[in-house]
Amino acid sequence: MPAAFVLESNHLTVKELWNEWYTGVFGRPSIVAMLEKKLPKSEGQRKLFARRKVIIDEIVKLARENTVQESQIAERLDVYRVTHGMSITKLQDDIKQKRGKGESVI
Repeated sequence: MPAAFVLESNHLTVKELWNEWYTGVFGRPSIVAMLEKKLPKSEGQRKLFARRKVIIDEIVKLARENTVQESQIAERLDVYRVTHGMSITKLQDDIKQKRGKGESVI
């Protein structure tokens, strides 16, 4: 287990981000496991975590509202992202903007 919080910064899909959050990637523990261990985050990791958490929170919220699995919502967000030509970061910005208006991306 790493001694510090480590997030992958180059995810190409929402599904990859979701997998890192719950299962881990590249032999590292999941984000959930690192949170449970209370591993320290560097300033850069804190910023990246906050941006990624926006997407994860949206997945959880939409899964509950639509009574579907979170993995299905991750896939839907990927379709939305690709359809609109967005990066993961742009998707996060779009989610925040729509939340502020009481809207949803899907």
